[in-house]
Amino acid sequence: MRDFAELAKLVTRFKSKRIDEIYNDQKQSGTKYIKMIEALSADSVLADEYVEEIIGAERKSSTYRMFKLRFQEKLLNSILSSKVNSFANYSNTLMALSRNVYCIRVLLLFSARSSAVALSELTLKKAIEYHFAEIVLFCSQNLRRNQLFIGNLKVFNYYSEIYNRYSEILVAENKASEYYELIHIQDSSSLLFHTDYLKTMQKYVKEVDGFRKKYNTYQLNLYYFRIKAILQLNSQDYFSCLETWNSMAIYCDQYKHFEYKTRMGEILIQKMYCYLYLRDYKNGLICAKQCSNLFEEGTNNWFIYNELLLIISFHTQNYGQAGIIIKQITSSPEFKFKNSNLKERWKIFEAYYSILVLAGKAEPYSKVKFRFSSFINSVGIHTKDKKGFNASLIIVELMYYLLNKDYHIITEKIVALKNYSARHFKGNDNYRSYIFIQLMIQCEKHRFVRSTVLKRTLRLQTKLKNAQFTFIQSLDGIEIVPFMDLWKIVLGCLD
Repeated sequence: MRDFAELAKLVTRFKSKRIDEIYNDQKQSGTKYIKMIEALSADSVLADEYVEEIIGAERKSSTYRMFKLRFQEKLLNSILSSKVNSFANYSNTLMALSRNVYCIRVLLLFSARSSAVALSELTLKKAIEYHFAEIVLFCSQNLRRNQLFIGNLKVFNYYSEIYNRYSEILVAENKASEYYELIHIQDSSSLLFHTDYLKTMQKYVKEVDGFRKKYNTYQLNLYYFRIKAILQLNSQDYFSCLETWNSMAIYCDQYKHFEYKTRMGEILIQKMYCYLYLRDYKNGLICAKQCSNLFEEGTNNWFIYNELLLIISFHTQNYGQAGIIIKQITSSPEFKFKNSNLKERWKIFEAYYSILVLAGKAEPYSKVKFRFSSFINSVGIHTKDKKGFNASLIIVELMYYLLNKDYHIITEKIVALKNYSARHFKGNDNYRSYIFIQLMIQCEKHRFVRSTVLKRTLRLQTKLKNAQFTFIQSLDGIEIVPFMDLWKIVLGCLD
């Protein structure tokens, strides 16, 4: 019980300064902290006047500043004292071992070496099992250093070997992580990576493959599959990409006690991307069904999953489901906290749905009428990218004016579009968008007369049918509503 005695003495020593969890604060001032955390949980942006009312002091006062400092301390202490359900899963294990690392540091700080060593041994064993390289390094170094006091060279060398091996592993994992991040930090609005960069990605794959064969850690294997799949996706080799994600699924089956649910969600989302570009909506929907319950509402993956499912719904003309998805996302409490880029994309989705409603193809999912003029003034981010959703915005605007018979506005827009579309959309980047805009230009040129437009656009229609979707990392290359479906609506509007 010696270890526990050391711990008990430390706890007694800190008793007067015990961790003060927010909801266990029985002091009168504690209600202020409770009110503040509940208000912040409901709304991340609080009016200054409301905060002053909760605290009972003005912003410039020392009372206000002191409250902020104490409130931060209470939040951090509450996280530190959060209950961890032993080692039930990957996340709980990481939380528990991270807590142990902190406790080991404190124990060593106060010379409770016996307790620190015992906790380090327990933590090291579990960290090795879960491939937590940084924690393994920390614990093995402490246990190796402890042998200086004992003088056991054999045990010293044992922990030294562990430390040296995991030093190499951590370097390899950090390098693999860097490569993965470099790929994503490239211009995300660009379309296909250039040939030179694809060759660089091939080098990344080869190097990380070497790492994983040498060390065979969980993270190295995941990075290998991810980087390889991104290379194949950017090379438009969708079938090979699907095989890679399937290989990752087989690998993750060996680690079901890790973060299996999260990783399977990641894999299924990436397979949905591939099926979208292959226009294999049947298998895309199968993946969607498999991962429908894998994501907690409001998380990033939940938004990504719903965006993919929305596109599939539009492309399979399941407009009823599309409306349900849009309503669910835009009414989600977490939606207002998302970044402007994401919120703007969903506004564009709403705009396309409103076009379908105007055309009589879909039913309104809300009693609130979609205001197109307000929408046009609220999408400043995607009007600047010159690719992807910028093309989607131009097209949805033309569709709106066409459905409302505002031909004079379309004429004004077309004058500017002729050169703009050729400059930004004609190449491989967004060729399908370029063809559709050319079809709209022909409609205006021939005075929106259906019979004439049909005759004059046969070649363009054939091109649109045969042109493949262009891959863009953020899905911008896939039209929201298929252009051939939009073209049928256009033809129905012509005189």
